[in-house]
Amino acid sequence: QTPDIVFRRGRLDPEHQVQDLRNAITFIQSEPGVDRARIGVLGVGLGGGHVVSVMGMDARAKAGVGVTPDIPGREDQAKSFIPDAASQAEMIKLAREGAPPRTESAARARNVQEGRLALAEYKPFWRLDAIPATAAVRFIVAEADDFLDNAINARAAARELKGVKDVQSIPGALHKLTPSQIVETAKLAASWMKDKL
Repeated sequence: QTPDIVFRRGRLDPEHQVQDLRNAITFIQSEPGVDRARIGVLGVGLGGGHVVSVMGMDARAKAGVGVTPDIPGREDQAKSFIPDAASQAEMIKLAREGAPPRTESAARARNVQEGRLALAEYKPFWRLDAIPATAAVRFIVAEADDFLDNAINARAAARELKGVKDVQSIPGALHKLTPSQIVETAKLAASWMKDKL
């Protein structure tokens, strides 16, 4: 008998994504010609929060750039996760269900549910204090961001950092950058990496 295989795409698990980035550092450091002491990380949106997480957990990352970064946790007390009653009920249901989703629509629904629960626990802001003073972090924000509040994300995070830090703003930019703003952002990211690594 041939087993059924169900592929789930679009699943959001921020802690697994952070581990994937750390695995990428390990891989790249094993490549010939790579200077193991000059590793940088870059992320956009929630990936900008991942930059904070990676750099707070892995001292091999010497420089980072977070573009329009989403860095949850500033407004939450740093403490062990305690799910509210609704989240607890969802978690119990997922734990007891066991079987993977068998249809594309069921997989999408499960992804949304699991992603919401995973994001509730993900607080990269709490990892800022662990980033070494020897690391360099740049945040690139959209001046008129219509999705994130820069004051409680990038700007607040920069104030917490002990090392070299910088916040650059793309004038007039909304959260979704235009092609020309992406080019400007890429230049700002590349110059930071070139200068700090």
